[in-house]
Amino acid sequence: MQVYRVATSEYIEDLSGYGAKLNGGRWNREGVAVLYTGSSIALCA
Repeated sequence: MQVYRVATSEYIEDLSGYGAKLNGGRWNREGVAVLYTGSSIALCA
């Protein structure tokens, strides 16, 4: 499976989901690590 993710150069290598774990996000609550990806670049923008 090929997925895409938009990230700044500072976080491009971080695949841990740690930032989402700290702050929570649209699809996860605080304390749950998640990595947001999309099936195309357009879906990630």
